[in-house]
Amino acid sequence: MTKTISGLFFISLFTYLSISPSSCAIQEENSLIKKHNYEEIQELIIPYSNLLKMEDFEYFAYIYSDNCLYCETIKNEIIEFALLGRYPLYFIPYTKDIPLLTNVDDTINKNTLDHIGILGTPSLIQIIDGYIKLNVSGQEIILSIIKQY
Repeated sequence: MTKTISGLFFISLFTYLSISPSSCAIQEENSLIKKHNYEEIQELIIPYSNLLKMEDFEYFAYIYSDNCLYCETIKNEIIEFALLGRYPLYFIPYTKDIPLLTNVDDTINKNTLDHIGILGTPSLIQIIDGYIKLNVSGQEIILSIIKQY
């Protein structure tokens, strides 16, 4: 019985030590990003009706909801990206005026709101020369895209 308990102790200790460093690394990486709120980017918040009307030749539009857990999870990274100003990014709060679609592939290369919608929030749309070039939804893909810029 004593051997079993001491064996379990060492297995538990080994498991804890092998998991612990990666957890700390993630925490340290996230701590480099400042806590942000949407008031900091108030001048970048636009209505959905302006999605295709911004003066920049190319830019991102990030559609979010205050009630979306996934939006809240990536809020600091998205706002940090916008504040850095390396690539224009506008924020659009979700409203019922924004169509929800089951497939956004047909929105690519469209240049009118009649043909545009999202899968859900959060969504990232890239507009180049007035046309939709990218329309994705989900926290992981959005973060992977903005890391490229």
